[in-house]
Amino acid sequence: MTGSRVTGTKLHAAVDGTGSPVSVVMSSADIHDSTKFADVMESISDFADDSMMEQIVSVYADRGYG
Repeated sequence: MTGSRVTGTKLHAAVDGTGSPVSVVMSSADIHDSTKFADVMESISDFADDSMMEQIVSVYADRGYG
């Protein structure tokens, strides 16, 4: 197969301990996940107050973000 290209969009999200979204970033589907990790993490502060930011102790992501 040659010349294949992924089309569409992809959502990258960060959620809190209850599964509620605290950051959502949209990208083109052909962009590798690892290029959006920093954008997702940086945008958390747009939705979270200082107290919530201080409570972040770990981040989990699938292999695509490695």
